[in-house]
Amino acid sequence: MWLREWFKNRSSKTASKEKQVVPVNIDGTPDFASFATCLSYQKFVGLYLDGSVINYLKISIPILFLTTGCISFAMADILNYKNKNIIWLIENGHWCIVYIAAIFWDTQMGIKSPLLLRMSRSVKSGVYKYAKYDTINREDLEKTNSQVVTTSRFCVFVYVVAVLATLVKPTILEEYDPYRHFFNGWFPFEVNSLWRVSIVRVYELGCAWSAASGVCTFFVTFMAYSYHIEAHLKLLIQKIEKVFDPESSEYDYIPQLDKKIRECLGHHREILRVFNDFSEFCDPTIGCATLMATFMVCTLLYLMTNPDFDVSVIVTFSGVVAPEFSLLISFRLRGQRITDLSNKINEAIYKLKWLDQDVKVQKNVLMWLRLTSKPLELKSFGYRNVSNSGIKEVLQTSYTFFNMLKAST
Repeated sequence: MWLREWFKNRSSKTASKEKQVVPVNIDGTPDFASFATCLSYQKFVGLYLDGSVINYLKISIPILFLTTGCISFAMADILNYKNKNIIWLIENGHWCIVYIAAIFWDTQMGIKSPLLLRMSRSVKSGVYKYAKYDTINREDLEKTNSQVVTTSRFCVFVYVVAVLATLVKPTILEEYDPYRHFFNGWFPFEVNSLWRVSIVRVYELGCAWSAASGVCTFFVTFMAYSYHIEAHLKLLIQKIEKVFDPESSEYDYIPQLDKKIRECLGHHREILRVFNDFSEFCDPTIGCATLMATFMVCTLLYLMTNPDFDVSVIVTFSGVVAPEFSLLISFRLRGQRITDLSNKINEAIYKLKWLDQDVKVQKNVLMWLRLTSKPLELKSFGYRNVSNSGIKEVLQTSYTFFNMLKAST
């Protein structure tokens, strides 16, 4: 009997979760203040600068770990250039590139902290507040916020796994050593005792923590604001489609029409402002990620065509390269999504029945069409579009570098 009641209560709780009501304020607007922007993650890992000495000390810790780690890998390659396998050298070069990218991203997030704070405040204030939100508007915005929360939780999971995996991570060509440490880095002393190897392992864990925290924080920040920009582009399209409301009375039709157009124009201006801030933050960082992925793909192609290496080495290195290439694909897909939605805004305006309106309304709509004719495009280093075509460009560039590498060996 009690089992049946338990299942009954359980099913009712599940149903209530599935029909969860979107949190709204008293006036019917979504509770934008509760929306996630992942600024707290940046503060938690110490990559947020607000001018205080404490925060400068916090951000210097991961940068110090990453800088010394990069030197350690580079010195190991230089000192062992003649007596180590090329895979050993390539693995160290890979980690050196990853650390350089993490240093760049950490520095960028610290420098752009005021810009990220401004973006966070804009999202939490609703970017632009309409007088009225329909149910579908609130549901879409809440769905986007749920996507941001889910993505951030997944990144935290990846961050923890990446750090813990360092404890058991073998190198690609593992060599037996009773005092083996986690990476093939160089150290200014010989690791020949338990306390020395303990110091080395703690240091290498610090490097792994610094790299994982920087990459994950940058990735979740990028994804969060790209999702929010996408949500507001969708909201703007929904509002544009209802500009000419046939249910409005003839008496207040023109005033209501002017109000709706002004609201849509104001929302579009605010979206542009947030997007420009977002683009300023992403421009150099995505460019750095593109260079890193290009080098890694080029190296992978070199290994795949080299008869001296077996399949296991290629598969292992492919697993090492996969996270960097996944980052690149994520950036490109999100950039393409924003561009596509911005194009749909212009299409939505053009599809309005504006030819049936008076001359004043027609002029306003034509000006509106002109303002939205240019799509929103993320850039890489200021001139390369962050879109699906960028993945093809990376592969083509990697193949070109690969041919140069093969010709020189």
